[in-house]
Amino acid sequence: FAHCSATCPLTVRSLVLAARRSRDIGARAVVITLDPWRDTPGALPGMAAQWGLGPQDAVLSGTVPQVLGTLARYQVPEERDDETGNIAHPPLVYVLDRNGRIAYRFNNPPPDWLVAAGEHAAQPPEPIAQ
Repeated sequence: FAHCSATCPLTVRSLVLAARRSRDIGARAVVITLDPWRDTPGALPGMAAQWGLGPQDAVLSGTVPQVLGTLARYQVPEERDDETGNIAHPPLVYVLDRNGRIAYRFNNPPPDWLVAAGEHAAQPPEPIAQ
């Protein structure tokens, strides 16, 4: 989330570096906020610029129920402090395959891991032997 001063900037930086190195396979960085209370759709362009995302990348937010539903579907553990607005969470990164399915789930990965995972996930599936 944009107000995070610990893991989020480092995680997003790794993601952006990996996506830049993997543009030839169609990789793009997509960041989903954990904080729809403050990371509103109007704030997203500034967040994308702050993090160095390119025009093919995206920062996504929505209504509180939409974002919380998405986080639940991706099994992202998070806990919000209602007084401060801070959110405790792990630095998760997902790599999706060619069909949009989760191929890898990482906790604070270095860019090299994301590049390798992206290259593997971009490969066409091997035919099933009969």
